[in-house]
Amino acid sequence: MNRQDILRKMLRRIPNSITDAQYKEVASKAHGFVGADLKAGKAVVVGLVVGRDCDCRQGVVLLSRD
Repeated sequence: MNRQDILRKMLRRIPNSITDAQYKEVASKAHGFVGADLKAGKAVVVGLVVGRDCDCRQGVVLLSRD
C-alpha cells in the first residue's frame, strides 16, 4: 500500500471532491511520512475545514472551536 492508497482509505468516509491528480500530488509531497503523520495531518485539515483552530504539539492534535 502506498501513500496515495493510505490517503484514499483515510478519507473514504469523508465526503470530498479530491481528484486522482490531487491525491497523487499530496502523496508525492508526503515522502517520508508514516501513517501516523498522515493521520495527524488529516485531523488538522478536517479541523480547518469545520472552522476550528488546530494546535499540534508532541504528536497530539488538539481541536478547539473558534
